[in-house]
Amino acid sequence: MNSTEMVSLPGTEGASQPFWSPDSQSVGFVARLGDKNRLLRIDRNGRSLTTICEDGRGQGTWSKAGLILFGSSEGIWSVPENGGVPTLVTKVAAEQGETGHLWPMFLPDARRFLYWRDTAAPTARRTS
Repeated sequence: MNSTEMVSLPGTEGASQPFWSPDSQSVGFVARLGDKNRLLRIDRNGRSLTTICEDGRGQGTWSKAGLILFGSSEGIWSVPENGGVPTLVTKVAAEQGETGHLWPMFLPDARRFLYWRDTAAPTARRTS
C-alpha cells in the first residue's frame, strides 16, 4: 500500500466499518458471512485474513495493548486482537432511553476510551 491506487483485498467482499491497527499493518472490519456479522482482520498486503470473533457488529477501535472494542445496541464489546469471545464492557441503560453505545475510540493511554451514547431522544445524544 505505497500508492494512491485503490486495491481490492481478497476476502473483504461485503466489508464495512474498517479501522486500522495501531501499527498500521492490519485493517479490522465487519463482514456479513452467512447469517452473522463477523469481525475480521487482514494484513495490509492482503496475505492473512483472520476471524477475530463470530459476532462483530459495529465500528471498532484497536489499542496499542492489543484490544479491540466495537459498539452495538447492547453496549461496547471488547475482544483480543488475535481473536476470542467478546466481553461486554459497557451496558446500554434502556430504562434511561439509551439505544446503543457506538463508535468507541481509544485515548492515547490505550486503556480509556470515548464512545457515542445513542438515545431515543435526538436532543439527548452525547459522547460519554
